[in-house]
Amino acid sequence: MYDRDIIVHKGPAAEPPARLRRSGRPRSGFLADVRRYPADLECSVGMTQNWVTFLIASLTAVTGLAGAIGGQLVASSRAVKLARLERVGRLEDQVREERRTSYARFLVATRLVPPAAKSADPAVADPALSALREAAAYVELAGPAGFEGLLSRVLDSADRWVMLAGRQGPTSPDAQAAGAEYQGASLELRSRMLAALGR
Repeated sequence: MYDRDIIVHKGPAAEPPARLRRSGRPRSGFLADVRRYPADLECSVGMTQNWVTFLIASLTAVTGLAGAIGGQLVASSRAVKLARLERVGRLEDQVREERRTSYARFLVATRLVPPAAKSADPAVADPALSALREAAAYVELAGPAGFEGLLSRVLDSADRWVMLAGRQGPTSPDAQAAGAEYQGASLELRSRMLAALGR
């Protein structure tokens, strides 16, 4: 009873049963789909090419935008650095100008002391010493550091010179020694000032 579906064909040219014959339809699968729907395949290929073109165009646009943004960032950074350098340069010029002004004021004040000491007149000596002290204060503010010792030497020798000239006379040995000390300290400080100004 199990052999009812088995058909025995006699003869050399026996044909397979009808239900085992190949039908005219193609097999299922990719090739079958290609044979059945060639237009759909062409449409899919066209859409793929369009997508590739779109992606390439998008990447090109993004790359160009990134390059433009990068260029703007570099330009902005360069502008910031340039502005910072200009600001530092202006500050340095301002400091240098303030130093030059304070140094010139002090050197002018140092020239008032010798006539005041030689005159031995307090009415002349006191204003000269006051002007020298005031100018020294501006030098201390303008800097640079390291002038304090020389400034003290100049001020102390000026006070001593004026005092000795008033008590012993301008031509006394002590007054002349104090005057020489004052002149030496003033010249040394002047050289330091010129060096600070880059001269």
